[in-house]
Amino acid sequence: MKRYLYTISLFVLVNCVPSLNEKERIQLYEAGIHLMHNHPQSKLRYATGLPPEIKDLGPSRVYLRDEGLYIVTFSFFVEEHGFFIPRAKNNENNLSEHGDPSYKHIGNGVYRFRIKG
Repeated sequence: MKRYLYTISLFVLVNCVPSLNEKERIQLYEAGIHLMHNHPQSKLRYATGLPPEIKDLGPSRVYLRDEGLYIVTFSFFVEEHGFFIPRAKNNENNLSEHGDPSYKHIGNGVYRFRIKG
């Protein structure tokens, strides 16, 4: 029974980040770059005034750090999942799938991220 519950929980966690087609990724990337350009301060948190391309994802929160823009679509205690758009100055080669946080490039400058906490 425990194994069954674990499998169900894992399935829910893996599927909590919406899928995006190529057009949606391009629009999300452009909206993210525009947001970072207009608000260059690090650690700025957004609650309102988000572009529709970001707002339509239904994020629980959106925040900016030195490395880029985080769009959180799922959080549970300290764990977070969502989309990430790196700053232009950030070296994308430093974005690993095997760290914490982990980043997986899904195309058009957009990444899925996971922070285990």
